[in-house]
Amino acid sequence: VMTNLGLLPGACNATGHDKAVAAACPDFKCSATASPAFATFTVNASAPGGVSVNSSCGQVEFRGYPHPLLPQFGLTDGFTFPTDPVRLGDGSLLMSFALKTADEFAHHDPTHHLPDHYPMNLVVFRSTDGKIWNYLSTAVNHTQLPWSYFGPNEHDISLLSDKKTLVMIMRPDSDSPCPGGPPYRFYYQTYSQDSGLTWSQPRPIPSVGCVRPRLLLLDSGALLLSGGRLCKDLDPGQS
Repeated sequence: VMTNLGLLPGACNATGHDKAVAAACPDFKCSATASPAFATFTVNASAPGGVSVNSSCGQVEFRGYPHPLLPQFGLTDGFTFPTDPVRLGDGSLLMSFALKTADEFAHHDPTHHLPDHYPMNLVVFRSTDGKIWNYLSTAVNHTQLPWSYFGPNEHDISLLSDKKTLVMIMRPDSDSPCPGGPPYRFYYQTYSQDSGLTWSQPRPIPSVGCVRPRLLLLDSGALLLSGGRLCKDLDPGQS
């Protein structure tokens, strides 16, 4: 199934495909002429979850995800962003996506008058060359957050200063007002001690959140977290 995502020229960070291509093509530059070339993906019907991204430097493939992707979304729904590739100590790369699958039921929430929505899961792929990415793990499944209408979505991933532990910070639900509905949620976090193969049960980060988390590991070993929409009303002690 070939699907055109309808990117506008220059929308270089609008989908996960550009980042996947950039991992394989160090010289790839976002531009008004380059971006539309990466607006098409192929869902390989013979291999559930197999996705190919055609690019000028060759084909970037995502293999082995054990669930069929929704063809209209593929690797992205136009709302979430994949993480930048993280290089592990053995030289391999990890990249994670918030994926919607065709074998899961849409959430229905009459309380907040929201449309039916397929919940997202945070899925990790591993590569040794930046071109072939194999499914490694599902870091967070939406069933681990049963109260979440959208499922875990915007997120980031980083190594910690020990160069062994991985941390993933996520937006666990909606972009509701403060507090709004679905209920406003602070960021959640999960950790891996085995290079992304397994992950801890996600738990909240009190008083921090709630959208577009970004992580930056400094040379000093400190880890910075940035994001948006902190709801001070939920924590009067915040300045």
